[in-house]
Amino acid sequence: MTQCFETQIQFTCPDCQALAVTSAEVPEPDWSAAESMSDLNSEGETEVECPHCEAVFEAYVVNNAGSCAVTLNNHPGTAVSADVAFYSPEEDWSDYTLPENPLSIWVESFEQAQAYLEAHGSDDGGALINRMVFSQHVAALEAFLGDTLLKEVLADKKRLGRLLAGDKELAKERFTLGSGPIDVRRWI
Repeated sequence: MTQCFETQIQFTCPDCQALAVTSAEVPEPDWSAAESMSDLNSEGETEVECPHCEAVFEAYVVNNAGSCAVTLNNHPGTAVSADVAFYSPEEDWSDYTLPENPLSIWVESFEQAQAYLEAHGSDDGGALINRMVFSQHVAALEAFLGDTLLKEVLADKKRLGRLLAGDKELAKERFTLGSGPIDVRRWI
């Protein structure tokens, strides 16, 4: 799966009149030429597909550091709401394998980040690197807690049952006998 620069958009499809919520590719800014956030601008052609009728519309996108605007070329009067552009997730998490020892991964991450902070951070805490290391600590802690929770729940049928009983989204899912064996653990 390749990563692309995109925006989430919504508009009323000119063909089927349904509310279309989808993503559109955005030209990437020239990061090397930017001296400040206001220099991170890009614009160009893209295509937008309605997820309901699958109609494809040519569009023009203008992206700057704080906003993104998309205009359907043949339907310029169609209001298109666009979020700030972002990089799409690079990884497919549907086949995520839980680590054997989440704590050891967290400890290693913590130690590496601390060593980097000691080598490059500032004592007053105001340097950007200090904030980046703090963010890394939070992200590593979230991963540790998430992996630990999943390991504990998936290892105990009672815990798994309690979690599934309280999951309103999973309760909405319907499965047929013809869909084959269902492994509910992949839905967690």
